[in-house]
Amino acid sequence: MGDGRSILCDQPKAMRYLVLLAAILLFTPFTSAQKPTAVVPPAAASAHLTKTYPGAVVEKWKKGGKHFKADFKLKGETYHAYYTPTGGWVRTEHNIPKSELPAAVAAQLKASKYSNWKIKDVEEHATPEQPRLFKLKVDTEIKKAELVFTPDGNLVSADEKAK
Repeated sequence: MGDGRSILCDQPKAMRYLVLLAAILLFTPFTSAQKPTAVVPPAAASAHLTKTYPGAVVEKWKKGGKHFKADFKLKGETYHAYYTPTGGWVRTEHNIPKSELPAAVAAQLKASKYSNWKIKDVEEHATPEQPRLFKLKVDTEIKKAELVFTPDGNLVSADEKAK
């Protein structure tokens, strides 16, 4: 101030900063509140889901690395259906309680080397090749495995890994 300039000389610069700050504050809520663009699935995928699962309510479609995934509700249960980029159906899955495992699957599990393993998760799957499969995630203190059974108790695959 001793140089003869008053604080008013810097007013245009201060005004620019205020305008910039106001613009940032004004537009920030709108940009952060915008939702990502909805995923549009292939028409064949939507048609298959509607025809195969009448009454299903699709919650959302997602696009993963290889497949489109539909999360939907049917009769109060959550399902996940997977489709190729061209709309070909890959599989549908949903969680089920252990008590809903077919007796043949439960018996085969009990007779297998996995009989003492803890069941962590049970899913029912449907594929174009197999209308019903049962995927069980089981583990011990040092290993885990994913087991896939047919309804008649045939073990289709067993993928064991160290924890």
